[in-house]
Parts: sequence; C-alpha cells; structure tokens
Amino acid sequence: MEEKHLPAIIDLLDGADSAVRYWGVMGLLFQGKSGYAYGKQKLHRALKDHSPYVAITAAEVFGKFGSEEEQSEALKVLSRYIDPVENGIYLSILALNAINLEDEKIKILFPKIQTIPDRLKGVHGRTSRYPGSLKRMILEQFNQNL
Repeated sequence: MEEKHLPAIIDLLDGADSAVRYWGVMGLLFQGKSGYAYGKQKLHRALKDHSPYVAITAAEVFGKFGSEEEQSEALKVLSRYIDPVENGIYLSILALNAINLEDEKIKILFPKIQTIPDRLKGVHGRTSRYPGSLKRMILEQFNQNL
C-alpha cells in the first residue's frame, strides 16, 4: 500500500461494522510508522472499541510504534484478552500475537501469560495447543521459567 491511501484507510475506522473498523486498523498497521502517525487520534478511539478485534489490533499498532504511554495503554488492552479460558481461543491468539517481543515492557504480562494452559479443554485438534505454544515462545524469548 502507499501513503496516498491513508485517508481512505482512516475512513474505515468510522465504519458501523466492526469488521470494517478492524480492516481499517489493519491498514494502518500495514502502513507502519506513517499509518500510526496519520491515524493516531482514531487509533486511540479504536483502543476502546467494543469489538475486541479492533481494540487488540489498535494495541498492536501502539505496541510497535507508539510512545511509552501509548505502549502502556496497549499492554493494558492486551492483558484483558490473552487468557484463552476467559476470552476464547481466537481472541487469545490475536492478543498473544500482537505482543511486541522486542520490548522488555511486556514482562508485566508474564504472570498472566504463565497461567495459560498448554492445551485447552473443549477445543479440538491442533488449535487447542496454539495459546500454549505462544506462551512458551514468549516466555522463552525472555528466558522465563515455564
């Protein structure tokens, strides 16, 4: 995508449908730092969106490109959704994938991340192991005890 598309991407964040807003935030994420800078105001609103998919993706943008304060806000949002038992497997996977592994600040999430089960009951097949695999990857990145 090119920066000339940013106004159209921003308009998506005003959509009535949460799927449209989600793809608007994804568009800003794909644009990198310029998407963050251009959409900052609406991204703050997206952090509080009633759709967790929109809020988690906005948190990912702030986690990658935001100020220290915005990164702290992003971690609060992500911490709400990383538990697969509480929020379901797909929200958990989205939130765990949104965590920026380069940043030491994520260590505040470790106590909650450590509670993620290795395999989810009631979820069939390989999918039941995804949150546990992400947990191990994140904690191993920082040499934490499992």
